[in-house]
Amino acid sequence: MTKTKQLKNKNFFKRNVDCLSERLQLHWFPNYNSEKVNQSSNQELITPKKKSGNFLQNFFFSLLLPVFFILSFPYASATRIKSFFKTLNIKLKNKEKHRKTRVKVLTIGNILLGGVGKTPAVIAIAKKLNSKGFKVAIISRGYAGQKHQINKDPELIHDDEETQTLAKYFGDEPTLIHKATSLPVCVCINRSLAIHKLVKTYPRLDFIISDDGLQTNHQISQKKILIIDDRLLGNGYCLPFGPLRERWPTDYQIDLAVLNFTCLERVNRAALAKIIEAKNIGAFYNARLTTPYWKPLTGNRMIGFDEIKKIAKQEKDIFFSKKRVLAFAGIGVPSKFFKCVQSLNITFDELPLKNHANNLEEILDSIDLTVYKLLLTTEKDAIKLSKKNGKFKDKVWVLMTELCLPENFYDALVKD
Repeated sequence: MTKTKQLKNKNFFKRNVDCLSERLQLHWFPNYNSEKVNQSSNQELITPKKKSGNFLQNFFFSLLLPVFFILSFPYASATRIKSFFKTLNIKLKNKEKHRKTRVKVLTIGNILLGGVGKTPAVIAIAKKLNSKGFKVAIISRGYAGQKHQINKDPELIHDDEETQTLAKYFGDEPTLIHKATSLPVCVCINRSLAIHKLVKTYPRLDFIISDDGLQTNHQISQKKILIIDDRLLGNGYCLPFGPLRERWPTDYQIDLAVLNFTCLERVNRAALAKIIEAKNIGAFYNARLTTPYWKPLTGNRMIGFDEIKKIAKQEKDIFFSKKRVLAFAGIGVPSKFFKCVQSLNITFDELPLKNHANNLEEILDSIDLTVYKLLLTTEKDAIKLSKKNGKFKDKVWVLMTELCLPENFYDALVKD
């Protein structure tokens, strides 16, 4: 088989997988209005346009749905059984060890699959507690990092290497958290081992924040925080028929729930009412994700959101004169970032990537970036880019975000 034919077969398979994935997203979130962002006529340079209404794709997807529906029930049962045995093991081996220390474990997690804003919440809470004088550290599994393949021991993120190298080894999210907070971050697939490592290294810690882990370490958490975004609980089913990681309502009590809504008008009020009425949540708090400024990949110059809007409207500006802008994002829900870029009122190409994509530079190298004057991306993606790559380093601007939570949330968080 020739290379050309292999490439065509590969592209055909990828297009069909992408199309099925898109249909599954629509099935998971039937009430979530995922409007298309503003795209330029050069979109085909990034991703080929998908033909809608393909009979074979429709037929194949209709066959998959009943299978997914059946599989969702054993999945939900398996997660519940797995959680039971893990928490039992924690009770027998670890809980007494945690009681002997002064540190309090705060677990920040989600029940929905990815993209709810958990990482910004971890960063915001860690920085706020630290500013109040508490000694804080963070634990993470380091999803998609190379560390798990090399060793299973708990390891602290250091500052001896470029963030791109650290992100590849430890994972993008823990590296971003460490960079944003300048606090100790311990990465280990076993969160209990990470906790023990931090307690031993920093015996005067007040709080350890667990990035994710509600489903596995809620028994050792003094406070459990659930992040909920605009998509709420989707269609209400567990994987793969729905987007839930476990059954709702949960078997355990959730202390605080954060409503991280980017657009209240898009939230299904009836579905939200069912969540608020649930008896497994102690209290609800509203969060607000702000976008204070854009920052270049290299240098310390900062451009406010209003300022970059003005720049976008100046046709003679070097960045926007040819209206060749590429926005790329490898976060849980890339459309959230593209919506933000759309508010600049510019024409741009979008490049949605897989969450935690660790071959970002390879992807960018495969694109003709000479036609673009500006590359816009997220903090999570920026840490995976080398500041020494002359092909794009001077073109990349990063959207800096900050999650704002009310003071009474923090009062409830530190209250015994």
